[in-house]
Amino acid sequence: MKMRIVITTSFILTLLAIVLPGCTSDYHLADHQTWGGKLVMELWTTGDDIEAGDTLGIRATVENVTKDEIEYTAWNVGDPPIYIRVIPPYGEPIEPLPGVGLHTSAPTVITEELGGTDRIKRTVKWESSKAAINGTYQIEARFYPGDQTNLPAAEPILVTQRLEMTDGVDVVNQDTVAAKVEELTSVRLWERAHTGTAVARAEKEGYQVNMSGEWQTVDEDTYQEAFQLGQEPAWQLTDEIPKQWIARYHSKYGFEPLELTVTVDAQTNEIESVSPDLAAEMEGGILATFEVQGSSFRVFVTNPNTIDSLFALQRGESSSSIPNGPLLEGPGTGLHNAPWSWHLDPEGITMADFTIEVCDGTPEFVESDLDYWLDTVGQYCPWSAQLVEIKDYR
Repeated sequence: MKMRIVITTSFILTLLAIVLPGCTSDYHLADHQTWGGKLVMELWTTGDDIEAGDTLGIRATVENVTKDEIEYTAWNVGDPPIYIRVIPPYGEPIEPLPGVGLHTSAPTVITEELGGTDRIKRTVKWESSKAAINGTYQIEARFYPGDQTNLPAAEPILVTQRLEMTDGVDVVNQDTVAAKVEELTSVRLWERAHTGTAVARAEKEGYQVNMSGEWQTVDEDTYQEAFQLGQEPAWQLTDEIPKQWIARYHSKYGFEPLELTVTVDAQTNEIESVSPDLAAEMEGGILATFEVQGSSFRVFVTNPNTIDSLFALQRGESSSSIPNGPLLEGPGTGLHNAPWSWHLDPEGITMADFTIEVCDGTPEFVESDLDYWLDTVGQYCPWSAQLVEIKDYR
């Protein structure tokens, strides 16, 4: 819904702005822009840099240099004509006091008039915290000339200033933290269960998407959405000291659990917690990876005799190369056999030289008719399996 309000200059002075001939000597010009030779916008601040805990004054003005009225757009009832915010090196933008954010999705958009030769001024204060992080901050002021309600994207006049925060808290940058988090075994296990063929598959009869472990037929849009979600975590840098980086992996597709959170000390880059800790769930056993005709699957083994057999096979001291065990539903402890919807019993698995033929097949063959394999065959024993890798979690 669009509301058009024409306000006289005196009412604008009373309600939204103060018109003055210039800025005081406390403020320094940081940036200025012109719009169509009709509007001049300026950004003024009380300093070029700032120390943590200090207050920075920010002032933005817009002047109509013509004699004609010029429309401008506000995105919500009660919004000021000029939007001001501070963008930190990490985290969400900060709204200086008195803070009013940009509400481009608000139900009521207001179009107002700036009279000929009139000027709008907005002054705010950014009260920085003693816990503010050091680095480069950007001050932004935006003004939306014209009636922008029908534009596909808003086109503001933008004035900016970059300044350095000092005497605050030094933190490890997000890219460095992300590189360490991505190496965590729990994260790799989670990603394997919530990306790629673990979440969506294209088959002859259509598209299949994994909804918390249940495969359902869906349309192409849902199929594409499943691939896009869960690829990257949402990052948060906490406000208080000690600073923490928090990475939240989340997807509504794939196997449960659907969320994993990693907390990192932002000043030392030390991992503080992983929840759920999928790697810790696998303590007391080993994880063996097998290749079968170009595909791979994994078995988590807690049976001491089978563990010995696997290491003997890896050393070339055993010919028992066929993993053989009871078939169970789900990817198993720590999601170890994702992207497959099944796993072998960690205690019941053995290594064999020969087995019956009925339980032989590829991982895809089992997945394609899982109910039959679980209810009728009951076990899996791929004859052509080759041991690729062993990871010891004992």
